[in-house]
Amino acid sequence: MRKLRRAPGAAVRRARNRFGTPAGLDQPAGVFSRDGRRPVRLFAGYRDVLKPGWRLYWWQTRVLLGLRSRTTLPAELEQLARELLEARAFPYPVDELTSALGSLADRYPEDVVRTGEGAFELRADREAVERTCAYYEGAARVVVEALRPHGFELAGSRVLEIGTASGTMPHALAALGADATGVDLHIQPAAPGTQLALLHELLANGRAPALVEGDAARLSFDDGSFDLVCSFSTIEHLVDTPAVLRESRRVLRPGGLAYHSVHTWFGPTGGHSLCSLDFPWGHARLGGTELERYLGELRPYEAAEALAFYETGFQQPRLTLAESERAMREAGFEILAWHRSATDPRYGRLVRRALGEVREVTPTATGEDLLTDGFTAILRAA
Repeated sequence: MRKLRRAPGAAVRRARNRFGTPAGLDQPAGVFSRDGRRPVRLFAGYRDVLKPGWRLYWWQTRVLLGLRSRTTLPAELEQLARELLEARAFPYPVDELTSALGSLADRYPEDVVRTGEGAFELRADREAVERTCAYYEGAARVVVEALRPHGFELAGSRVLEIGTASGTMPHALAALGADATGVDLHIQPAAPGTQLALLHELLANGRAPALVEGDAARLSFDDGSFDLVCSFSTIEHLVDTPAVLRESRRVLRPGGLAYHSVHTWFGPTGGHSLCSLDFPWGHARLGGTELERYLGELRPYEAAEALAFYETGFQQPRLTLAESERAMREAGFEILAWHRSATDPRYGRLVRRALGEVREVTPTATGEDLLTDGFTAILRAA
């Protein structure tokens, strides 16, 4: 009799998870020559693993690829879409795509909405919006459940989200009974007929929040105005994080809570869509000069926007886990809970070489920083 093949045991699976190759690092795609250091190997498809939605960073690609999923595109636009989907970086000038999309609002009035001078968005697809709505409702409930053990009830509470962008989370929090406000330097408008407008309508269910444009480092609200200050993937983008934390503490009542979900800079995906490179921790291993050359050589049609994002779209300086914790305490908060999200354990064997290069840019970085995707902190105003 032929013996049955046994499924791998837990020890074998753990070994594979620890010593295997992380996804996306199995297709070499050349090298990048560094300044006075060994070249680094590049990998095709790695950016798609790190940030699978990177192509949707631009409104032009959201419209093009979204429309492609709804209807048959003209041959010239279909060719542009195929090139975009197959490319490791934006394959042509963004202005070229903008020009090519110029007549879409007239050609597809049932699918495309004009939102500004030369700009478009897709008309709302109710089924897709309902799925997005369910995601944000779930995210809001996660906050409620996380804060309940600390004596906080959302219904009737005054809540401020910093870095609100489109204001979607305040809508979800308002639907659960909060007196919600969102603040951002620039509030993304929800043009009538678009996905965002319908999302806000479905989420808030008649309880629209207040959306205010302003600087989180210089809030316009009075002392003690809120019971909860929260943020979601915002802290890592604040130029002056300590100032924002101090302002958050100021506008909280004594004993009020803060909830911050942070996508850390030093984790594998910390470069976000524009600055995630084609090798592990590339965004943190290259300094500004080398990054500029990398972008110019390998992503010429994204280079200017990506470099501006690198220089102004993240903390200055980048904060490690320990530095983030210290900044919160120094701002006047007591840390009630700290939940770290570890990255894929297979990155562990790659840390040693990368860490030395990361420390040439940020001397305080640690191996734990590189192996952390993010953290959630629950704080109390001391």
